[in-house]
Amino acid sequence: MIQPPRSSPPSSFARVSLFWQLQLAGWVTYAVLSFPMKLLGFGSPGSALAVTACQLPIGLALSTGLRRFYLWARPADRPLARAFAMVLLACAVAGTLDTLGSLPLNRLLGVPDRSALVDSALYFVRAAVYLIWSLGYFAIKAQLSARAQSLHAAVAGEKHRLELLRYQLNPRFLAQSLKAIGQEIDQNPAAANAMTRCLAEFYQGMLRQNRAETPATIGDEIALVRTYLELERLRQRDALRVVYVIDESLLNLPLPPIVLLPLVEKAVRQRRGSAQEPLTLTITVQPRGDGQILIEVANSRRQHGTHQPFPEAAPVENIDIRTSLDRHYPGRHRFTQTQDSLSERATLCLSVAD
Repeated sequence: MIQPPRSSPPSSFARVSLFWQLQLAGWVTYAVLSFPMKLLGFGSPGSALAVTACQLPIGLALSTGLRRFYLWARPADRPLARAFAMVLLACAVAGTLDTLGSLPLNRLLGVPDRSALVDSALYFVRAAVYLIWSLGYFAIKAQLSARAQSLHAAVAGEKHRLELLRYQLNPRFLAQSLKAIGQEIDQNPAAANAMTRCLAEFYQGMLRQNRAETPATIGDEIALVRTYLELERLRQRDALRVVYVIDESLLNLPLPPIVLLPLVEKAVRQRRGSAQEPLTLTITVQPRGDGQILIEVANSRRQHGTHQPFPEAAPVENIDIRTSLDRHYPGRHRFTQTQDSLSERATLCLSVAD
């Protein structure tokens, strides 16, 4: 039997966090590149090595302190002018501490004294080094953040495609529908034919939703919802009522696929009605006064009928739906689940304009 090749264990350097890998590599590279300048300035290899031995740990310590300060102060979240002033001040302080720490250590190691002009030049050089370090830190952090967001968006897209595939297959829904059709064939052939037609239309609509070259619209989603609810209405008969409040002029606007359907399916599955007390679903697509679009799924049976209504800021359980909306409409939507004394609602306020 062929054994798979064993992967070699990671090196000690690879087990170090990315920050410290870059930190160590950067400061060691700086020490090597600046060594010839120190050799010219101090006149002997011994003095240059002594200065390097002092400045390397000081640089590591102060740059680590700068990182902690940036994580606490969050200059990237502030206005550009204020953020730049904050970084300049932090680098000036770091340069001062570096210079004050280097001078006594240099004397302790026997490095010859220098003039005040040389010490002043050293201060500005060290402050510039910390400024360059800070700019590199923010650039690398921004690049890693952009890469993480890109990966998050790709994962969200794959999850949504898997959700779409689940709805395309959905063996539970298909089995229940076929069972209901079989029960109606002999007793009510017309109802069986109508249910068969709805089932075929539903899966045809799902196939259309999966075509990447065809952007999904509000109309596509409403068509799926209509077909699904018509099939459920035929199955449940008088136990389900559906009300549509839809502005037809909004149906051609874009909407990520499979957003409303999970909300409708959840309401039908968890809030079943009866002939005496039917479940009423209200599907709303209307423009709002502030330029946004209101898309809402409301049902007449609250999950906790004896409890007090929960506020508008209630936690949203449909995380996959929210992720899809964040991907397609970043910062241009608001999705909440609320309930009052009469109904429970899932509400999406969407701005389709950039």
